[in-house]
Amino acid sequence: MKNFKNRFLNFLLCTIFVFSCSLSVFASQSQLDKTIKDKNKIQSSINESEKKKNTTEAEKKKIDNKVTELSDQLEAITLSLNSLGEKKDKIEKELKEAEDNKEKQEKTFKKRLRSIYEDGAISYFSVLLSSESIFDFFYNIELLKQISEYDNNVLESLKEIEEEIKVKKTELDSVIKTEQEKKNQLKATETSLKNESAKKEKYMKELEKDIEAYKKKLDEIEKQEAALRAEIARQSKNSGGPSKFVGGTFAWPSPGVYTITCPYGMRVHPVTKQYKLHTGVDIGAPSGTSVVAAADGVVIISGNHTAYGKYISINHGGGVATLYAHNSQLLVSVGQTVKKGQTIAKSGNTGWSTGPHLHFEVIINGSTVNPMSYFK
Repeated sequence: MKNFKNRFLNFLLCTIFVFSCSLSVFASQSQLDKTIKDKNKIQSSINESEKKKNTTEAEKKKIDNKVTELSDQLEAITLSLNSLGEKKDKIEKELKEAEDNKEKQEKTFKKRLRSIYEDGAISYFSVLLSSESIFDFFYNIELLKQISEYDNNVLESLKEIEEEIKVKKTELDSVIKTEQEKKNQLKATETSLKNESAKKEKYMKELEKDIEAYKKKLDEIEKQEAALRAEIARQSKNSGGPSKFVGGTFAWPSPGVYTITCPYGMRVHPVTKQYKLHTGVDIGAPSGTSVVAAADGVVIISGNHTAYGKYISINHGGGVATLYAHNSQLLVSVGQTVKKGQTIAKSGNTGWSTGPHLHFEVIINGSTVNPMSYFK
């Protein structure tokens, strides 16, 4: 009876211990789930800000292109106005010369008329007296008449030239006015577009500040997430599953597909564009390819994640765990025991992924290592 009580007591204590370990794992997992949700929320904010920034950058580029076009047009109009200004100066000079010639001719003409008017009879009498014959007299009279007609013709010709120059000047002034109005309008549009471009630039800088702030928060959460993963790995030793890792090589997680599209190590992330550690290897498995457990173990995570998409994590004991991400379908649940080579999911393109593939990680006591050292 005493032995029975002792055995029962030991069983009860073990049960309580296992239950408490399970609660600890559950609590840490709940904390991890919360950090993942916070991380997803912040990443969504980063994605939204990046999207706004890209849109604003594209809009600014269009505006800057228009400003460049307007600047070219303004330069062309300025050159045109300079050329028209030179033509106007030349025409005004010609007009001044025509006015001076006309004025001189008018003075000469008026002087001659005044002389004929004042000395009319005498002049004609002088012509008569100076004439040697009647024929010579009429010849001299005709000569005086032709001189007068010549003066009139020259004067009329000068008036016509002056009028033509005035018409040219008026037409040129109209062209200059039109070009100047066009230039003023383009200048106003250019100023407006430059102001709009400056606003876009300011908005982009504000978004960049927001993105940097979000990234700092994201880094803090990722540190918390790493700590929680380490805690889960520690506690998983006492939560069921293998007590220790039996060692040996892993089964390749995507049978028949061996192309590695991105190895373990530092890289620029294809989605976030950040230079960070690529925590696993990417295998170019088409959607629907079978994903198998790399070794015996217990499923500790089977769910959805913004970055990993549909993913599974298996505890293999001794602080060793594996992770399988971006799946299209999950075939096992949390707490389920799996065997090496057992199909646990179907590969896909969920989460932050630029195409169908399997992301495979090996986690030792909460820290990732290069998975390739676990294969033959």
